Amino acid sequence: MSLCVMTPVIGTVNETYVRRHVNHLVPGAPVVALHEVPEEQRYWAAKGPKLLLPHICQGRQCNGPGMPAQELPAFLKRNEVTVVLAEYLNFAIEYVSLVRQLGIRFYAHAHGFDCSALLKEEQWSRRYQILRDADGVIVVSEKMKAALVHTGIAESRIHSIPCGVDIGELPNRPNHGRVRFLSVGRLTGKKGPIFVLDAFR
Repeated sequence: MSLCVMTPVIGTVNETYVRRHVNHLVPGAPVVALHEVPEEQRYWAAKGPKLLLPHICQGRQCNGPGMPAQELPAFLKRNEVTVVLAEYLNFAIEYVSLVRQLGIRFYAHAHGFDCSALLKEEQWSRRYQILRDADGVIVVSEKMKAALVHTGIAESRIHSIPCGVDIGELPNRPNHGRVRFLSVGRLTGKKGPIFVLDAFR
């Protein structure tokens, strides 16, 4: 198997899961992206060969491939790609048909707003129907899975793999009556820092 990761952007500080997919799922795998953060602002770089496509996504709006049709197929063929993993559903839908026509397996990975906020809009529920042609869709929670099933994507094609950190085996800790906890996350409403405070209170 030769994996290619497709992502809207390379190098941002907050998309640690995309960085791990790009550089650690298959080290040195080819990468296709719409945009790479300028070097002075870049927090990570793709280690494998990369193809940068014209930037077609403005925030949550993607308006078609916006590229010569031969550019992506030639890159995938040159790197002997057999499987594509596309990050974010609103990005993935632009490429699923083209990639499948090349006989390459295609998986779309949902992360957050693409499977929550966007699905509140009827147009996105309709546009996501094209993901029925994908070999699979990966989500990070059962709630996301249920939302996509509701749009008409077969449950058998949706795989729930929660995000997490491998911390190894927990050490034995003597009981001194005090436990310290650390919560890590961006201070934005959707990350729920208030709920963390409420839980500990």
